[in-house]
Amino acid sequence: MKSPLRFAALLCAAGGFLDSFTWVAHGHVFVSAQTGNIILFGVYAAQDNWRQALHHVPPLLAFFPGVFMAQGLRKRRFADDRPRATAVCLGIEIAILTVVGFLSFAFLHIAVVFAIAFAAAMQFAGFDHVGKWSYVSVITTGNLRSLGNAWFAVMFSPHNPDTLDQARTLEIVCASFVCGAIAGAALTVSFGEPAIVFPIALLSLALLSCLREAHVRAANLPSSSR
Repeated sequence: MKSPLRFAALLCAAGGFLDSFTWVAHGHVFVSAQTGNIILFGVYAAQDNWRQALHHVPPLLAFFPGVFMAQGLRKRRFADDRPRATAVCLGIEIAILTVVGFLSFAFLHIAVVFAIAFAAAMQFAGFDHVGKWSYVSVITTGNLRSLGNAWFAVMFSPHNPDTLDQARTLEIVCASFVCGAIAGAALTVSFGEPAIVFPIALLSLALLSCLREAHVRAANLPSSSR
């Protein structure tokens, strides 16, 4: 789903925060970086430390249902109304994080990680373009690769405005993710579980931005198209 840069930046900051949050507060597990979870599962399994290895399974199990939910909203439930699909997807993610944040004392670590991973997978699948450029809002390896490609193009095709725009866009996307990850670690160490309020606030701002844009777009439509 295409999104403006400010919207993508908010999502990336929230994505970086959530992985730091669960790493610090919930057993050194990632909710979005599934490559890391698979590697750590393999490392601990090779050491016959199955208790620690199995900690990395819940986010993997939550990934596919989250992707299916996001795709269902985009292509089935709201196929002809992308702004509403965006709003519903964000609303579900915010609701999940809010429940986890306020009731985490009532859940085991495994349930908290599964719920946050499900929400992060929805975000991963639901938002894949910023302007005309593809990106990922919850992990950054692909964004860094695309940024490297853009920098290379800028150096060797300096008069192409598209490559410069792509580079600037991805710089902001990657920087937002890094800032979110730093904030996630620092605030979780300082405040513990209540730190999850921060990504909820970021996603709420993104939701408000989405709703505002949809309202402006609807207001600009000819009356015959409404």
